[in-house]
Amino acid sequence: MPGFVAVPVGVFAEPTFPPPTYSIYEARKHRWVTVPGDVDHHD
Repeated sequence: MPGFVAVPVGVFAEPTFPPPTYSIYEARKHRWVTVPGDVDHHD
């Protein structure tokens, strides 16, 4: 997606950071990572 930058949410030490609403590249995630069902899933 030209013009977009992705930053992993886990790099922030902010407990009030809002949860994700959009998930991409799930095929590349570790097996132990779970993505909530109410998130838009795209791969």
